[in-house]
Amino acid sequence: FNMYRRVTMSPFLTPLATASGSVAPMCSHKYCALNRSAITPTETAAYATCALRANKDATVTTPSFDSVNVGDMIGPTTFNVQRTNLIMYCGASGDFNVIHWNERIATAVGLPNVIAHGMFTMAEAARVLTDFAGDPSRVIDYGVRFTKPVPVADDDKGTDIEVTGTIAEKRDDGTIVVDLNAVANGVDVLGKARGIIRLGD
Repeated sequence: FNMYRRVTMSPFLTPLATASGSVAPMCSHKYCALNRSAITPTETAAYATCALRANKDATVTTPSFDSVNVGDMIGPTTFNVQRTNLIMYCGASGDFNVIHWNERIATAVGLPNVIAHGMFTMAEAARVLTDFAGDPSRVIDYGVRFTKPVPVADDDKGTDIEVTGTIAEKRDDGTIVVDLNAVANGVDVLGKARGIIRLGD
């Protein structure tokens, strides 16, 4: 299960033009109105506080380079994952491998349960970076190593992934390096998870 994935993010995360012509950063919340409508009342409530959901002309503050220090913590932030999320990700990604939705087959091949897609887990962890940066296009590089799967039970609780960031380095070019720690069921599920963010002046 140990494999490494790295992406350069800025070409794919472009700020959106608002109705007034100003530019607002793309919200990283899964059910934000800028991306898609919430599908249940619970999800609607969970994201109701998003500034961009309430006002598409709202701006999100990006921390300045001078306002952060090596060792500063970001989070922790907890992301709840349920079977519904995995099915939605199957459709979005085109990855319909049965271990992500069929418990009978997943357990038959030795897995503890249906497991989340590695790229889904990677994306959830990245939300700590994009939310901190304010503008997702400021996250210019991101990579992780998949170390453990994230089993997701077929119940109303699902599985929580707790993600904490630590500022590991401030660079002369105005970027910072953030190390991420992602834990599910008491186990580290990502290794060498690191993002690079270009902060404001």
